[in-house]
Amino acid sequence: MKKILLICLLCAGTANAQWKFPTFSSIGDTAFYRVDVDLDIALAGFKDIMTYNYFTFDKKDYTEKYRLMYFNYYVEEKDPTHVYLFYFIKTRRGYESWFEYRINQDWTIENDELIMTYKKEN
Repeated sequence: MKKILLICLLCAGTANAQWKFPTFSSIGDTAFYRVDVDLDIALAGFKDIMTYNYFTFDKKDYTEKYRLMYFNYYVEEKDPTHVYLFYFIKTRRGYESWFEYRINQDWTIENDELIMTYKKEN
C-alpha cells in the first residue's frame, strides 16, 4: 500500500511541473511551438502563453528588426540541471513561438536557416 501511495505522490508532482499550451503543437513533452502569419496575433499569443505559464515577457529582449525577435531563458535554482528557453522568430512560414525545456548545457538551435546559441552559465 505504501508503494502505491508513493507512486501516486510522484506522479502528482510531475503532473504539476508540465507546461500548459492549449493552442500549441508539441514535439515530445518538452518542446512546444506555434506558427502565425500575422505579427500582432503571434506576439500576443507568445506573451499570453508566457503569462499563462508564470513567466514574464521582458521588453528589453524583444526587437522587430531581426529574424530572432525574442530570446530568453530561465534556470530554476531548485533544478539547475535544466533550462527553459523562450524564443520568437520570423521565418518563411510566419512568426514562430517556441518554448523548450532542455538539459542545461551549451546548445545550438537551427531553425529555418537561423542559428541560435545558448551558453550554459556556470
